[in-house]
Amino acid sequence: GLTLRLLLRSTLLGVSGTQMPSVLALLLEALISAWLVWAYLAVTEKDVPVLQAALVLSASLGACILWAGPLSGASMNPARSLGPAIASLDFSDLWIYLIGPFLGAWVGAKAYGWFQGLR
Repeated sequence: GLTLRLLLRSTLLGVSGTQMPSVLALLLEALISAWLVWAYLAVTEKDVPVLQAALVLSASLGACILWAGPLSGASMNPARSLGPAIASLDFSDLWIYLIGPFLGAWVGAKAYGWFQGLR
C-alpha cells in the first residue's frame, strides 16, 4: 500500500470497499473465505497431485474473485486489506475485511471437519 502511494501518488489504490450493505459484505467475505479454506483442506488432507491441487485452488480463488469481487471486493485476506487501509488512512470498511475472513475460515474448517466425520 505504501509503495503504491509513493510511486503512483494515489491514496485509494488497493483499498477494499463494498458496493453492498456492510452486513451483507461481511457475510459474503465469510462465505468466500470458508469456500477457499474448504478447497485448501480438501486438496492438502489427501494425497492429491500438486498440479491438481494448484488447479483446484486457483480455480476456487478465481471463482470467488469473479463472483464476489464486484460486490464486496473479495479480499479473503485481512493483510490484503489492512496494508492499503493504513497507507491511505481509510479505515471505513476495514472491519468487514478483518472479521469476515477469520469468521469464514473458522466456519469452513469446522464444516469440512464435520463433513469428513460423516464419511
